[in-house]
Amino acid sequence: MMRSSTIQILITPPGGSAQDITRSVLYDKTKFNLQANAVPGNFTVTVRDKERALSFSAGSEIALVLDGQPFAGGFVKDVGRGNFFPAVDTKNLSRVRSRMWTLTGTDFNTWFDTRVVHNRLDYFSELKEPGGDIGVMARFFISRFIDIPIGLDYHTFVDDTGVMYPAGAFVNQGEYWRVQMDDFCRIGGIVYYIDASKNLHVHIYEKARVPWKFTDYRPDGKNTIGFREGTYSEQGLQLVTDALVWGGTSLPKRADALN
Repeated sequence: MMRSSTIQILITPPGGSAQDITRSVLYDKTKFNLQANAVPGNFTVTVRDKERALSFSAGSEIALVLDGQPFAGGFVKDVGRGNFFPAVDTKNLSRVRSRMWTLTGTDFNTWFDTRVVHNRLDYFSELKEPGGDIGVMARFFISRFIDIPIGLDYHTFVDDTGVMYPAGAFVNQGEYWRVQMDDFCRIGGIVYYIDASKNLHVHIYEKARVPWKFTDYRPDGKNTIGFREGTYSEQGLQLVTDALVWGGTSLPKRADALN
């Protein structure tokens, strides 16, 4: 018989330590949406503050952990506070027990749209690159021209793809990090994203594998996740499999034209 999964929702304020708010979360009003190919996902977490003792702030990190494995992680961007009923007399706070917090934000892939490409030693020159394997060039680029987010691992899951990125120049200074990553995709057909543990992934399509399946069973075959009071969705609308080919013709050659 399969055992139930352990679900944790942790929140870490800026400069603070992680706090487990799992028992205070209302799962029917909580949702984590993850999207494919580094498109930022979003989340909404509703918290019931029974003792009016909790406090949250924008900029905090939030994590959804299933059986000890981080499944979703990101930043709280909006903090809403209210009550569960339309009209509440707050003159006597001793009679007003539960307070409602609504936390919304995006996952770590938002870094691709908030980190600006720059050379801190020279803001007016082109960003030269020597050319080489796309995985090597991705690590080279991040180490020199991006303000690296705290905790980001851009080595462990960045593959040496076997696809060469031509020598020349990276994207212009002032562009967002995503623009350069998309150029790596254009040249090498890679997939990239940042997971819930702050690991940057760069893989070629042929070797990319996902850790989930379209089922309510965990991939390990041992644990189940109950979705009666919660929802979890993943979107693949941004995946592209088309190819643009130029330099030839689709018209067959006539045999007499070859003579």
